[in-house]
Amino acid sequence: AMPVDFYYKAFHQPKNLWKLVQPFIRRISGLGKIDVTINPPRRYRHINLHTDVAVIGGGPSGMSAAIAASKGGGQITLIDDQDSLGGHLRLDSSTHNISSLGAKLTGKTIAHQLSEQVDQHPNINVLTHATAFGWYADNLLGILTPNRFIKLRAKHIIFATGSNEVPHVFENNDLPGIMLSSGALRLLHLYGLLPGRRAVVVSGDDHGY
Repeated sequence: AMPVDFYYKAFHQPKNLWKLVQPFIRRISGLGKIDVTINPPRRYRHINLHTDVAVIGGGPSGMSAAIAASKGGGQITLIDDQDSLGGHLRLDSSTHNISSLGAKLTGKTIAHQLSEQVDQHPNINVLTHATAFGWYADNLLGILTPNRFIKLRAKHIIFATGSNEVPHVFENNDLPGIMLSSGALRLLHLYGLLPGRRAVVVSGDDHGY
């Protein structure tokens, strides 16, 4: 009954017609209402911080960027939503040939070594369990931790948020037991849980292999 964009063309004349129709369209479009009387599940301590460089993402790219930026001086803030740094390397048990080291190392080992290098730089402040949910005017970042709401003002921001797997689209692809390869690797290598005993693997990248 309401194809996309039709109401922008259909209800603008006369002017008062849109005022009558708009509440109806908003109501049937599925927009909910916020209950302003409900008590929040938890209270957050509000903190205002400043930094020279903010790096969002604690994977290999984010850690490398933070280390490189710290060598130029100034305060660096590294933000990651996981409990420890490493990103996808924390799930990676395969070996990689690191030419600069002349050695083959597993992804887990590389993540650990990069994390140790980050710790060796006193001007890098690491925020784990921290989700950067918004980037606002004048490089203001909104960051949420389990008990803190941080407003971080940065002179420069580096986004190293990695990539997200795109699931295959088919009927009932959200049923229990159907998961992304990164989810299976997370269960195996982080939590020691077996995702299953019989599997069909549909792969478009190395994670599937």
